[in-house]
Amino acid sequence: MKTLNLHGYRHHEVPGIIEEFTALYDPPFKIITGNSSKMQQILFFELKKSGYLFYNESDHNLGSYIILKGSN
Repeated sequence: MKTLNLHGYRHHEVPGIIEEFTALYDPPFKIITGNSSKMQQILFFELKKSGYLFYNESDHNLGSYIILKGSN
């Protein structure tokens, strides 16, 4: 499964990085935000804007998300 790890990126860089990654790869894929609530908010906004569905990878790792094709 393709994975995008957002550790080390600045918040203002993330929307473009997510857009580029989602254009290159078909779901399902994984995006790792870590525990940053700001990074998670950015991810959720970008994914919802593009119509993707997503869920936490596990109850023990709340900073990793599995992304699925949405209704778009």
